[in-house]
Amino acid sequence: MTAPTDEFTRIARESRRTFTAAARHWGEALQNAAGSVTLEHPVPTREHTLALVDSWFDMAAQLLADQRTATTALVTRGHEAVTTLSEQAGAATSTLTEKVAATAGAAAETLTKARAPRNGASRTA
Repeated sequence: MTAPTDEFTRIARESRRTFTAAARHWGEALQNAAGSVTLEHPVPTREHTLALVDSWFDMAAQLLADQRTATTALVTRGHEAVTTLSEQAGAATSTLTEKVAATAGAAAETLTKARAPRNGASRTA
């Protein structure tokens, strides 16, 4: 298992690459659409416009997928940390409870011995 920081660094790096590539493709699609505009055709062609729309939605879908991956990793790591802390707290509580019970038992035994009659004498209540 990799360290959480390594995993988040990898996700951030991949997200940056995805965004950069998508922005580059979107820019190229925009340039192609703008390059198709002439005096005779003042509006980009349908194909150029659809390519622009496709590249925009592809970029958004990839960014959303990267965010999902990062969030899933964050929740998983957080859950693992909380589970570990909970287990450690449970173990510490169990140990503490055992020590308190042992101490209370020893104190009760000492008290019982202190109240016991000595030298065959009897106590009257």
